[in-house]
Amino acid sequence: MHIYNVFIIAVELVTILSCCAFSADFGKNIKVKTDYKNSFIIADFNGDKHMDTLVLLEIEKNAVPKNDCRIFDPWYVQKIKSGGEPLALGFILSNNVSRTSTLTIVHDSAFFSTPIWTSINLPIELLTKKTPQFKQWENDVPELKMDGIILGTEAGIDILLYWNGKELNLYQPTEEP
Repeated sequence: MHIYNVFIIAVELVTILSCCAFSADFGKNIKVKTDYKNSFIIADFNGDKHMDTLVLLEIEKNAVPKNDCRIFDPWYVQKIKSGGEPLALGFILSNNVSRTSTLTIVHDSAFFSTPIWTSINLPIELLTKKTPQFKQWENDVPELKMDGIILGTEAGIDILLYWNGKELNLYQPTEEP
């Protein structure tokens, strides 16, 4: 790779991460965690051809999400615990038309506190159309048209967090471990 291309890529990455740092205000006592190997994942989750960002979050005691921040619990617990949650996912979804971002917190203290989610190598994997297993996921989830996030589970059965054209959604295979 030519040194000029490497420089351009590095500048773009620094710009993206800087933007994330300034626009990732999810609310009071909600902090972006950077102590994991995959603390930031950049992809086009909502299909608008602009890069979105997934960050890891720590929800501290008495956290208050911003009013315009969406709260999504795919397992339907709904409320963020007042005592805090050690790990959650934060999506910064860009909007091509309004040039703003939508913030979404994906949380569930029971799911994200299992042993598999306490290691330094969290079971999060980016799924893109170029990923070998994309076709299989697409067969299982016909709504899958954009990048998604594969989440590992204690049972060893991966689940998929994806954009269904309107909002984040979760697909859990019916197979047994």
